[in-house]
Amino acid sequence: MMQWYALSSGLPTPPMIIHAPNDIVITCYLSLVGYQTSNDLHHKQMCSLLMTSCDLCSTCKEWEWAKKTSDLIYAEFFTQGDLETALGHTPIEMMDRNKAFVPAQQLGFLDGIAGPAYK
Repeated sequence: MMQWYALSSGLPTPPMIIHAPNDIVITCYLSLVGYQTSNDLHHKQMCSLLMTSCDLCSTCKEWEWAKKTSDLIYAEFFTQGDLETALGHTPIEMMDRNKAFVPAQQLGFLDGIAGPAYK
């Protein structure tokens, strides 16, 4: 099971929602200034990028394994959305089993998160 983080709403949030935009900024920054091994900030930023890459590795595997991983992730997302709905909150679209259009979300994920992380 994925580790979830609580945001200001107090509801758990998947790590990619929190970290992915930050990792894209880090990638751009490190590509501009270069990675300096003696710089503690650069070390922390590189560790963050490596963790994101590990989280995303299923996108690079054979279809059978990538599909299984995606199904498990969406099962967790939909369970989270069901919990939010039960608590009277409106879940984000990717966690709402009644609104999520998984193929479009997967393409957006590949284009907006996985692709930039591996560039």
